[in-house]
Amino acid sequence: MSKVEVGETYELKEGGSATVIEYEHSDRVLIRHNDKHGCEQRVQAGHLKRGNVKNPYHPSVYGVGYLGVGGYKISEDRKHLLVYKKWQSMIERCYSKIYQAKKPSYIGCTVDEEWHNFQNFAEWFYSDPRHTLGYELDKDVLVAGNKVYSSKTCALVPSDINMFAKGYVKNNGLPVGVSYRGSSYSARIYKNGKSEWIGAYSELSEAIKAYASARDHYARQLAEQWKNKVSYKVYKILSSWDDLSYSAPDLTPFISTMQILHEGE
Repeated sequence: MSKVEVGETYELKEGGSATVIEYEHSDRVLIRHNDKHGCEQRVQAGHLKRGNVKNPYHPSVYGVGYLGVGGYKISEDRKHLLVYKKWQSMIERCYSKIYQAKKPSYIGCTVDEEWHNFQNFAEWFYSDPRHTLGYELDKDVLVAGNKVYSSKTCALVPSDINMFAKGYVKNNGLPVGVSYRGSSYSARIYKNGKSEWIGAYSELSEAIKAYASARDHYARQLAEQWKNKVSYKVYKILSSWDDLSYSAPDLTPFISTMQILHEGE
């Protein structure tokens, strides 16, 4: 096999190309990937000629995420680490059409470009002292109605808080916690792992407000239950939660939709 030459460019099987910028011998060839990152690697000439070189910045995870260059590992003993599982699942929720077909509430969600790089996500993850507690990655509690996963909008929280903070609107147009039965609207809240009855109401607006009031109360319960076990920012938001205020602008489309659906009943 003839040796590679400085300045030669090779196409890679995973996509993209790399150019030789230094040659010592067949086992030490310095290349630069031809993308915006311009990552430099030492590779074997034979691998390069066959295109069997991996670019750490190639978006191999759902066409968006890449592993990057740094000290954070994705696995140990051939098993993916928790930090990688969290990152990969986040990317999947936002960019897998198969996943979103099953859970359409994630349609429109994105990951901030900083977190496309696994190394950046891992640095954020390990910087939180709660990363060893098996907490879940939450994007909703810090910013109501948030659709972007980022270091500024996410927090590690226990399952109870993550479930509480999920979106406010169902796919059928009704708010979470409200259902239509016969001639009345029922309100229920999911708390402490169980569905709890709130009441039945003749008007949708009444059911929504009852549910919002119950959520406000439950938020304060969660704040005290998990005080000193979540970040102060999460505690502060839960302890002053106000669904009654921020959900009010959304009542009109809910009410209008249901009036049309059940007109004449």
